[in-house]
Amino acid sequence: LSLSIIPLSIEADYRYQQDPYTGELLLSNPNNDIVGADIACMASLWLFGIGFIVAFSALFAKIHRLKKVMLMSQECRKIIVEPKDVMVIMLVLLVLETAILLVWQLVAPLQWERTVLSTDVNDYPEKSVGKCQTSPTEDIQYFLVPFCVLNMGCLVYALYLSFITRNMVHGMHLSEGMWITASMTGIFQVLLLGIPILVIVSMDANAFYFVKVCLIFIVSMSMTSFIFLPKMYGLHFDIPQGRITVGASSLTETGGHRSASGRRGYHSLEHLPQT
Repeated sequence: LSLSIIPLSIEADYRYQQDPYTGELLLSNPNNDIVGADIACMASLWLFGIGFIVAFSALFAKIHRLKKVMLMSQECRKIIVEPKDVMVIMLVLLVLETAILLVWQLVAPLQWERTVLSTDVNDYPEKSVGKCQTSPTEDIQYFLVPFCVLNMGCLVYALYLSFITRNMVHGMHLSEGMWITASMTGIFQVLLLGIPILVIVSMDANAFYFVKVCLIFIVSMSMTSFIFLPKMYGLHFDIPQGRITVGASSLTETGGHRSASGRRGYHSLEHLPQT
């Protein structure tokens, strides 16, 4: 996911060579150096899209597993969630993301275009701005909208699952549910505020680049920090061991620092001491 920042930093000159004396673009002489910028335009999109969906689908599968366990515990029924049950979710999301990007790549790929903003008295370009865009530019909406709907839709649904399973993960230091919820909430807030800011600064190339880099970095760090930092903390600091009592409406811990009770359907899980 963070690797998509590197292609965003690649720039190039005009798509066609310039006359050294007048600065006029020679449409009959294409600039061969532009190929690298064209590749970078789509590479950043592929790296961000695939990186986001792979990382997010793993979190989504975990919270979906918690939902299944919660529903079965309310009915006092035993359930075994196998790896294949969550792998299906990850594969479906990955296939959908890849399909959108592949069609985008084949039909109307992003290409590097530099536009002249101002010229001198001799019509020689003085100021220009370059960016990745489709040709024609109107076609981008047919691919950008499904791309955003898929990713934001999955994110919103995952937040809903996190909300309905909030009581299940409360009080369990071994559960990742709380940190998964924190990670997805942070990502949602960043995108909710960052996308309008991107639209506002879209005419300023420097500000547009800075905001995109910050968004990608924060999204990436939100996933990494909330998932791995609690594990590192638990590894290097003593975590109280005890008996976790699982109820239909809550999961409580006894013999440690916490003690509570559920309503019905208790199951005790003895944890071996750390060695």
